[in-house]
Amino acid sequence: MKWRKHMLLIVGGGILAVLLIGTLVYTVREQVKALRVGGELKQQQERLRELNRRDPFPSKENVAQMKENVNQLQDHMVDLIELMRREQRPNENIAPVAFASLLGRTRERMVGWAEDARVAVPEDFSFGFSRYVQGTIPQDKYVDRLVNQLYAVETLFHVLCVSGVREVTDIKRDVFEQALRAAAEPRTGRRGSRGGDQGQPAEAGSLEASHVDPDDLFTAERVQMSFNTKEAPIWRILHALSHSDRFSVVKIVNTDTQSDILDFDPESAKQEAEQGQGGDSGSQDQTVEAETEASREARKIAGDETITVTMVVDVYRFASNIALKESE
Repeated sequence: MKWRKHMLLIVGGGILAVLLIGTLVYTVREQVKALRVGGELKQQQERLRELNRRDPFPSKENVAQMKENVNQLQDHMVDLIELMRREQRPNENIAPVAFASLLGRTRERMVGWAEDARVAVPEDFSFGFSRYVQGTIPQDKYVDRLVNQLYAVETLFHVLCVSGVREVTDIKRDVFEQALRAAAEPRTGRRGSRGGDQGQPAEAGSLEASHVDPDDLFTAERVQMSFNTKEAPIWRILHALSHSDRFSVVKIVNTDTQSDILDFDPESAKQEAEQGQGGDSGSQDQTVEAETEASREARKIAGDETITVTMVVDVYRFASNIALKESE
């Protein structure tokens, strides 16, 4: 009995000793961790006191530099906007009745340019304004944009004349007033327009870029021109548009010729030459010669071919109050 009693005391004392040792180890570890965290806290508190003793953030030098940078950006923006607004049409309040007079003067001026440059134009040349050339008076709410389109067409036609184009076959604009009237009319109602404008572009989907900015900061009028010319005037047109004071973007240039010489494919010519030689020893040299001759022929004829060109250009007009808004 005494042995069992001592055994129970020994086991209980051992368990108690283990618990005490575990508690001691846990206490020491937590104390070490607390000391480490306390040291980090002291470091952060010292850093905070150091920052509080410094000059307020940001420094006066940084504030002055940022103000100077903002002023420079505003000046640059104003200069950029003024550059884009160069050679734009003046702000004019034109009455609907006066639009016909403006259209007539512009048409006479454009026909005069064509005669001086010996550029052929259709006899009934209306450049997308046929219904107004025939005497239709536009609605007052359409006049400002119609005038803007008229200036855009006049600018592009002058570029064609001075670039040496042989013939202008057609100029088309975005006939926005028809789309607006169609959207405003009931589906079951009668259309009350006096005829339709013959200037509808060939591809209506391509004119979606004709855009009036919701904030009235700019308008982008899309104009489609069709003309016949040689190769050199095409490059002169692109060069003139890229250097023009009137901000414009060439969106599409499609070309076509009566001859198929420009469809020359060097790979096809090489294969035909190889098949024709039947594996002779000199076939490789003759293949290269045939390919070179075909390329030289294409280059010679291309310069003299009359090219039918369809060019789509977006002409921009920027609001007169953009610079003021940007600088505020």
